Amino acid sequence: MDHSFKPYAAYKKFHKEKYAERFVFTKKIGTKEIILLQSKKITEEIKNSKQSLSEEILQHKNVSEEIHHLATENNQLLKTSDFNFEIRNTANLILTDVMEDYFISKDSEENLSNFLLRKRKSGKIIFTKTARNGVSVQPILDFFSKYTDLIEKCKNEEINEEKITTQVEAIKIINEIVLANDKHGNPVEIPINSKNFSKYLS
Repeated sequence: MDHSFKPYAAYKKFHKEKYAERFVFTKKIGTKEIILLQSKKITEEIKNSKQSLSEEILQHKNVSEEIHHLATENNQLLKTSDFNFEIRNTANLILTDVMEDYFISKDSEENLSNFLLRKRKSGKIIFTKTARNGVSVQPILDFFSKYTDLIEKCKNEEINEEKITTQVEAIKIINEIVLANDKHGNPVEIPINSKNFSKYLS
């Protein structure tokens, strides 16, 4: 005898009915038969999931917009400079080579990086080449000549109709950025003066 509790009969009933009807169940309470729509629960869960997903996407969108805003702000800061002179293109620069070529102390590597790559003054760049008397200014002025247009602005009367930089101004600017060691290894706060600067320009 075939009845609904047998597995095969249950399978035939399940297979015969439409898909939607498979999620409709009935429950008898007293004399009344109540229809339980399981599909309604599923629909509600999907709706809640969609809402949670939408909120998550919105949150990610807000974070993404904030990151974009910070990146734009950072790019603007990189374009601006702490200095009123131009720092030449240093995109493919190897800092260790610059430090070796111009006798720059390892201790000022970060300051050098900030100066050349970020156009910021974060501390003094220390030049270590010694001279017989005083300090050796040649590496300092060669450095500024190669990586900036400051020396050029002092030599020329006018560059692209821009205001030139006087020697006094240039000396002050360089001394604010650099520090040099004397022959005894002692730091000299103001290594550049009008005499050695004029001699370099001539």
